[in-house]
Parts: sequence; C-alpha cells; structure tokens
Amino acid sequence: MSERSAAITALVMSTVSFVACFSCWVSNAVLITYLVNTGTYTFDEAQVGWLLAVPILTGALVRVPLGLLTDRYGGRGVFTALMLAVAVAMYLLSLANSYIQFLLTSLVFGLAGGSFAVGVGYVSVWFEKAKQGTALGIFGAGNAGAALTTAIAPSLLAWFTASGTLIEGWRLLPRAYAALMLVMATVFYLSTRHRVAAEAARRPLAAQLAPLRSLVVWRFGLYYFYVFGAFVALAQWIVPYSVNVYYMSAVQAGLLASVFSLPSAVIRAVGGWLSDWFGARTVMYWVFLSSILTCLVLSIPKMDINSPGEGVSARAAGVVTAVSPTHITVGTREYPLLPPPAGTPAQSDAGTLVLPRVTSWQEPAVAIHNRVEKKQLLARGVTNIYYPASLWIFAALLFIFGVATGVGAAGVYKFIPEQFPTAVGAVGGIVGLVGALGGFIFPPVFSYLLRGTGLWSSCWMVLVGLGVVCLVSMHLVVRRITHEEAPELVRLIERSPGVTLGEPIATPTGGEKATLEAVLQGVPFFAQLTAEQRKKVARIGVIQSVGANQVVFRKGDTGDALYVMLSGAVQVSHTDRQGREVQLATLRAGDFFGEMALIDGEPRSALVATVTPCQFFLLNRHDFLTMISKSPWMLTNLLIGLSTKIRQSIEKISG
Repeated sequence: MSERSAAITALVMSTVSFVACFSCWVSNAVLITYLVNTGTYTFDEAQVGWLLAVPILTGALVRVPLGLLTDRYGGRGVFTALMLAVAVAMYLLSLANSYIQFLLTSLVFGLAGGSFAVGVGYVSVWFEKAKQGTALGIFGAGNAGAALTTAIAPSLLAWFTASGTLIEGWRLLPRAYAALMLVMATVFYLSTRHRVAAEAARRPLAAQLAPLRSLVVWRFGLYYFYVFGAFVALAQWIVPYSVNVYYMSAVQAGLLASVFSLPSAVIRAVGGWLSDWFGARTVMYWVFLSSILTCLVLSIPKMDINSPGEGVSARAAGVVTAVSPTHITVGTREYPLLPPPAGTPAQSDAGTLVLPRVTSWQEPAVAIHNRVEKKQLLARGVTNIYYPASLWIFAALLFIFGVATGVGAAGVYKFIPEQFPTAVGAVGGIVGLVGALGGFIFPPVFSYLLRGTGLWSSCWMVLVGLGVVCLVSMHLVVRRITHEEAPELVRLIERSPGVTLGEPIATPTGGEKATLEAVLQGVPFFAQLTAEQRKKVARIGVIQSVGANQVVFRKGDTGDALYVMLSGAVQVSHTDRQGREVQLATLRAGDFFGEMALIDGEPRSALVATVTPCQFFLLNRHDFLTMISKSPWMLTNLLIGLSTKIRQSIEKISG
C-alpha cells in the first residue's frame, strides 16, 4: 500500500469508526427516554439526568489520557482497544435491570466519547500541515453519529419491541451497538497501519503534558467549549424546547433537532478546508460573528403581550357628554380615539407572520356625566406586541447556527497541529475535554435559567454572551501578537506601497496556473513553502510582459516587488565608483531578483534590463507583507529561502 493510500485509508476508517463511537456515546438519550416513557423503569428526573450526563462526562474526562496514549503508542492500537471496551460495555448494558447497573455500564461505554482525541492524533500524523485542516474536518464529520442515533434508534426500538408489545426487546438495541463496535474494531485494525510521530514517541510524559501549561491551549478549549459544547447540549435540548414552544410532537421535535445536528457534523469537512484555505483565525472570526447574530435573534422570545401605550388627556376641564369606541366628548370638544382592532395579530395569525407586529388602540377611562379636570386621562393607551418566532425562521436559524458550530469545531482543531505539532493528541485531548464538558454543563445552566426567567429563549442569551467573550478574547490576542510581538512587521504593512506595477495582465488560470506553481517550486526563495502556500503566493501575484532591450528598473528606483522570471533573459548590472558599468549576472527562466524589496522596501541597488522578450511573475511588497502577517509558518519558510539565496551569493563571490 502506498503512503497516500495508507493516509486515505487511515482517514476513512477513523471517520467511520468515529461515527460508530459517537452513535454509541449519545444512545442513552434515546434508550433511557424510551424506557421511562413506556414505564419499563421508574427513574425519577434526577436519575434520568445522570444517566444522560454520565456518558458525556466520561467521554470528556478520558480525552486527555487517550490523547497521550495516541501520541506515544499510535492511534491504531488505542482506537481498536477503545472500540472493544465500548463493545463490552454496550453488551453489559443490555443485561442491566437496576439504576446502578445502568449507571455503571453508561459510565464505561462513555469511553466512546474519547474516540475524538484518538482520531485527531492518529489522522494528523498522516497528513502535512497544509492538509491537516481538511483531513481533521472530514474526520470531525463523524459527529453525524449523533444525528443517526436520534433518527434511527427510535425506529429500531419500535421494531425490536414490536411497537411496545414485547418490551424486553429493547435489549437488542445495545447488543446491536455492541456488534457494530466489534465489527468496526476488527475492520479498523486490519485495514490501517501503525504510525506515530517519532518526536512524540520519544518524549517523556512530563514533556507531553508541558503544552497544557500554555494559556493558548485553554483559549482553544474556550472556543471548543462554545462550538462543540453548544452542539452536544442543543442536540438534546432542542427536543423539549420545540415541544414546549411550538407544541410539536416528540417525533417532529426529533426531526427538527436533526436540522441542527446533522449539518453541524457534516459541515466540519468544509470547515477544515476553509481553515486550510483562508486560515483558522479568519474562519473563527466569521464563526463567532454569525453565531452571535443568530443567537441574538433566537433569544427574542415568542410573545403576545399588552403594554401601556399612548393615552388621551383632557385639554380643558368639563363634563363628559359622550363616550364611544371612536371618540370621547367633553363639553363641546371631541377627542378622537384609536378603536380596538377586530382581533389581535395572535388571533388572526394563520402561521404566515414572520416579523414582529405592533398594534395600538385606546380604551375609554371615563363615563358619561363624569366631570374631568384639565390633563386628566380620558382614554388609556394599549400596545400589543406580537412576535410569532416563526417555526420556519427558527429552523433556518438553527441550521445556520449548526453550520457555524461545525465549521468552528474544525477551525479550532486546525490551530492545534500548527501550534503544537508534537503534542496533537495531548492538546487535542484537553481541548476536546473542555468542549465535551460544555455539553455536560450547558443543559443544567439552561434549566436553571428557564426556571428563573420562565423563558425558553434564555438559553440563546447564554450563547450570545459566551460568543462575545470568545470573539473579544480572540481579537485581543490577535492585536497583541500583531502590535506587541511583531511591531516592525506592522509598520512595514502600514507603509504606503512603492510605485505601482504598471499594467499587469491577469493572473493565469487552469493549466497556466499549475505551470506557475511548478516554477515557484523550483525557485529557492519559495522552495520551503508547502504546495498550499505556493498556491496562495500565485494567487496574489500578477504576470507582466516586457519587450527586448527594455529597462525593468534602475538603481535608486523604489523597491516595490519581487520578480520571478517565467521566460526570456535579463542582464543585471552595476555602476562602480569609477563610473564603469559592471555586468553582474544574466538571469533566465526560473531565476528571480529584487527579493530584498519584499523585506526592506529600500531603493534598488542595480540596473536590470531585458536581453530578450520576457515574462515575469511579480509579487507586490504590500500584498506579500499582508499575506505573511497571517501566516507565521510562511514567514519562517520564506526567511529560510532568503538565507539560502544569500548563502549562495556569498559562495559565488568568495569562489
């Protein structure tokens, strides 16, 4: 099996195994609810809460040790052992007859939640940095296992129990999961290969745990607490929310929950690709902004309330002579009133209203023959505010928030291999732990807020507040890094660019672009870049054609761009102190010149003229500095390329 085939197999099998594990991890949400609703077991609300929460908590707590084991021994053996342990626990669950037995077996099969840390560590060692975001995003799509369980398990229970007539048939569901885990463990072990990062395998435990002292790890944990914790919590919370707010059946509520959970899981692959292409930080900005706006709208509760509005007061003292829904007469002065509507918006809503509706009217506060004083209230104002919180709008916003959490989860895990390449398992484990704890903590918080405010929409208020915290935290860190740790780079970027590049032709596409990237790969200055980074360079550059015997630039001209030769030949010359022109070099296709302009922007130190018609790839200094400010790894690689060029130049001079 080739290296590429082995990598793809590792990714596919890890993803499928994660789907199976995640399906087991959330199975209690369906099984325990079914057993209680059918009266098979009489667990109280607290006991049900613990049976639902214990697997989530276990899956969170084991992520760090499983991540460490994966870093040291490799994901193949750890993943296989994990699935076998879950298979045993699921089978024992089918034998449970008491609350304690259910609790203990749930505690063990909760290990399935730790499969995420194992998969992250195993998948990441098979792919280079430029593709890790996409690979981990694809793997993360295994969260879809939650949606599969909520969609399929109720039908399986109905089938196994003959629609409730053979209630003991429920035991076949955990046995089916046990068989699934046994099959997956066998197939996974036989189809994948062992691989572990050499540096990680040699590192002592203390060194593996060292990154956990970094605030960066816990900041990533905060982000994951938000995007993944909200996913796990809402996947369960949406069902009672929909039943109580929209008066839906449990089956309908389950389908609505899948509108949120399924896209959130599947979209992670796209989130990984976006993180590779645009950078994780840019992706996370959009994730937090869209999440905050979505939850802000969702936090507006469904309402039909009457509030005091604008009333009518007497302009002069007198006796009331007439009162009707449309006017009040005091003496000879008539005061017009806003009559009440035939029905409130809530009464006339046929399910088509979307936006809030405000209706106002006035009701008489006096009777005929009453004597009133000046400025006395004649009619009280009533304002009705009706907001239907349309089910369709709710479903659409749920879908958007689900997509945002899925993309965000992939974005967070794109950060980890970049920042901690030799401790992906350990760091991924702690970040996953914090995120899974969100799924454990959010539901009780939502419950207490519901009890305190009486509003189901209060859960979205929590997510708005936490989203703002995450966004502000990330923005402050970005500003600190940019303005404190790289002030010179900031000043370079903020400098106005030099002279314009003239009239460039369009950047090539298709086959030409592939050729350009191949040329850049052969240029020492760009040789250290990854294929993805060279694509970014090619995308921001332009092509320029110059005829024969033309001056490209003169000594003293503004240094504004790097030139990479695509075709033709140029002569580089310099005037010495005696005024003589000295030929320094003749450059041809694949060579480059003007690289120092990208760094210092100083005037040109030589004259360059074309010998034959030439075509150049031009990289503008301002665009270049903006690009590397978003990619510290690219900056490092380009500096290596620059040092290579300088070393080669010194060797030529000394030789």
